[in-house]
Amino acid sequence: MKNKLLIFWLMIFILPGNLQAELTTDSEKTKQKKLEEYVIVTASLMPAIKSEAGRNVMVISAEEIKKLPISTVEELLKYVAGVDFQQRGAGGIQVDPSVRAGTFEQVLILLNGFKLNDPQTGHNTLNIPISLEDIERIEVLKGPGSRIFGPNALSGAINIITRSSRENAFSLSLRKGQYGYKDFSSTFNLGNARFGHTVSLTWRSCDGYIENTDFNHLSLHNRLAINFASGKTLFLAGFSEKAFGANSFYSPSYPEQWEENKVLFMAVDSIFLQPNFTIAPRIYLRLGSDKYLLKRNDPSFYRNLHHNLSGSVELKFHHFSSFGETSAGLEWRTESIDSNRLGWQRRKTSGFFIEHKIQTFFGAFLIGGVLYHYPKYGWKFWPGAEANYSFNYNLQIYISYNQAFRLPTFTELFYSDPNNRGNPELRPEETKEIEAGLRQENKYINFEIGIFYRKAENLIDWVKKSSPDPWRAENISKITNFGTESSLNFGHQLLRRSSIMETLKISFVYYRSNKDLRGYLSKYALTGLKKQFLLNLQSKSFSGWRIGLHGRYFQRLNQKGVFVLDGKLSWTSGDIELFVEATNLGDRFYYDAGFLPAPGRWIYGGLKIRGIK
Repeated sequence: MKNKLLIFWLMIFILPGNLQAELTTDSEKTKQKKLEEYVIVTASLMPAIKSEAGRNVMVISAEEIKKLPISTVEELLKYVAGVDFQQRGAGGIQVDPSVRAGTFEQVLILLNGFKLNDPQTGHNTLNIPISLEDIERIEVLKGPGSRIFGPNALSGAINIITRSSRENAFSLSLRKGQYGYKDFSSTFNLGNARFGHTVSLTWRSCDGYIENTDFNHLSLHNRLAINFASGKTLFLAGFSEKAFGANSFYSPSYPEQWEENKVLFMAVDSIFLQPNFTIAPRIYLRLGSDKYLLKRNDPSFYRNLHHNLSGSVELKFHHFSSFGETSAGLEWRTESIDSNRLGWQRRKTSGFFIEHKIQTFFGAFLIGGVLYHYPKYGWKFWPGAEANYSFNYNLQIYISYNQAFRLPTFTELFYSDPNNRGNPELRPEETKEIEAGLRQENKYINFEIGIFYRKAENLIDWVKKSSPDPWRAENISKITNFGTESSLNFGHQLLRRSSIMETLKISFVYYRSNKDLRGYLSKYALTGLKKQFLLNLQSKSFSGWRIGLHGRYFQRLNQKGVFVLDGKLSWTSGDIELFVEATNLGDRFYYDAGFLPAPGRWIYGGLKIRGIK
């Protein structure tokens, strides 16, 4: 650790002096487009232009989201290259996302940069209290993110950015489909140059596509942004409640399982601006509850009841000078759980983040790290560095090296039942990754191709020696991952001559994993993504009619490959949109997660109304 710190500080203070002569004084040369034409992403402590990021960052805009055949935030993830969408049941009720062939516990989920991960279990992380209409964009950071976000961004991070309205507007959405599916969503905006206030409500229910897959879901979201001369303040609050039949979720022997999840989220985020300096304090609180019944009609047979709390106080600083941009931050975090199965547990963690970015006429270089303290293991340092070289205004090459860590969940540490045993002696997972890539972005064609190599140690998995034994959480696996990722997006300028096609996107990923399980049977380590192919076709509008087709081919390590085709047909006139959506048009049979088959062909119809008041 001492050697890592020495190298880090030498690079922080010596490198800027060596490159000072190269620092551009006319940054306009590298900013030929207007600022609003750039996509700003949080791929570092300081938000940056996406094309300058030294790593793979995917951005899904609100306009793209509107064209997809989805009704929930969770379902959106199945159209993101490199993200595996493992769903139990339907309608995004319980989704285990993974990035770059990692496990569902290794992905950090954020809302406007606030961490939403459930300290009890990653199965509940995507209980997000927002609707699709609340989203401005979604950023998917692939690879280790501890340098930016601290613990748990081991294989990647998904940051959901909500929209800020400066006008008075509303939207209303109604859906109805097979198996008694009903969906109602409404959003109201009040705003001007000084403030923006958004309130949304979503309610969904379904009778289930097979026995005991029925569900009810209620979500409320409130966003208030206040702008003032020297900065702005954002207030967030949300509530989500899901109740659902969990047919064979965790054991095929009990098809009558039942679960109820509730989440209450509150946060305040501020930023204060000075000519060469900003300071951003923030605080948030997340309360969660999870009620689980092995037999929904017999609560006394087996019942789990968990209440958890997580919260943090953060303080970030950014300084701009002729030596570049320096960012630093402090975090104090607490997590606790009160459970009839895990007992009462609590842990406190804290960390210090720092990074420095140098912007020159030929590209950008960034180096940083996080010094983090967590229970029983004291302080550890996790560094990272990124470089981006621009051949011209549209073509860049990048390379990065990052390390990350993940703390065990309370379930992995303390859970106990006849078939599963937690392990209080678990050590944090650790990973190191290097990646390189080439990207080009212009009005004719956007493409990106990259490779990465990741080595993970102390991987936590539920394992056993033989079938009769109970599953036990152990630091058992050492895994190396190699992967290649590519995407091709034909720009509007290139497709304008086409009389039919408005959007054509193609993505392909291939991952190879080598796992050392030391003779153990594994519950989750062999469920990662191996191959994925995504195809997005969107037609131009003909008298208001538009059709979109979205194909997904995916193969996991323990499964055969499957191709699933989804589609959407819509008609728009002014502020009114009528649509028909269908998922799994080919009615393919496959398993996404656990022991429950994925839904077959499912057709919905609906209406959306958007207007300005």
